[in-house]
Amino acid sequence: MKPSVTVIIPTYRRADVLPSCLDGLERQTYAPLEVITVDQSPDERTREIVAARTPRGFAYRYLHSAVAGVSLARNLGLRASKGSLVAFTEDDAVPEPTWIEAMVRAFETTDADLVGGKILPLWEGPRPPWFPESRAYLVGVFDPGKPLSPFPEGSLPMTGNLVVRRAVVERLGGFDEQAGPRPGRPISGEDSLFAWNALGAGFRIFYQPDAVVHHRVPRARMKRRFYLTRCYREGISLVDVESKRGALTADRLDGMLAWHRRNRWRRAFKALGRLSLAPWNDPKLLEQLGEAALSAGIVATCRDVLRGGAPR
Repeated sequence: MKPSVTVIIPTYRRADVLPSCLDGLERQTYAPLEVITVDQSPDERTREIVAARTPRGFAYRYLHSAVAGVSLARNLGLRASKGSLVAFTEDDAVPEPTWIEAMVRAFETTDADLVGGKILPLWEGPRPPWFPESRAYLVGVFDPGKPLSPFPEGSLPMTGNLVVRRAVVERLGGFDEQAGPRPGRPISGEDSLFAWNALGAGFRIFYQPDAVVHHRVPRARMKRRFYLTRCYREGISLVDVESKRGALTADRLDGMLAWHRRNRWRRAFKALGRLSLAPWNDPKLLEQLGEAALSAGIVATCRDVLRGGAPR
């Protein structure tokens, strides 16, 4: 018997881009059982968009939460879901027509418990010449260029393109609702924490390159200021995840703080050494500045933890 698939989409003030995601789901060659939109917006626009849909072969379901938070939204969707497989994507992502079909094939041909797929950028304008290829993950891109296989060492799947067996979700208890972005706390890492918890429980994660979604990169995220701020926040997220998964021992905290104190200045000096006639279009320069910003975020957060605070 073919597995049934629930697709969960958390959304917050994204009524302008959500229809493209829903259009992509309606074009699937393997129809889901249901698509659950978990809306945390203060207005009715998203509800109206979902209510106006007339899909063939699957059900649209709408949930609303007055409390915002992406991990909370995913857990609300999980508790309401009925599929034997649970697929996660984002409201600003557009899945290719064979997305679900490829994911199901991965589960049928491997012993995977979780499967992550390829995420390609959907730039709203020309890709900035200064944007470092090594930092593509900061705008939700993932493409290691590997075949169907265990997930690449040193990488973790993103919830923009992730499918999980229901037994895994039930065993793990869903997502940590104190992790991930929510109003007033724009840091990520909830998907990494979920994957770390899955690995710690002995579950297997595979990569399926044939399961492709395209992630929107709006013009606001194609600016250097956003890029450097995002690097800084990535540093905060890394410490937050390490703390929540119990890996931030006193020795590790001291070691991270000492190494990244040196690294932020080392990277900044390397960036100065690359100054040219057009420094702000040099991806190597921005790569070094991004590394410095990431280390600065780690240093600031380690200091907060040492003072008895929590990552902000």
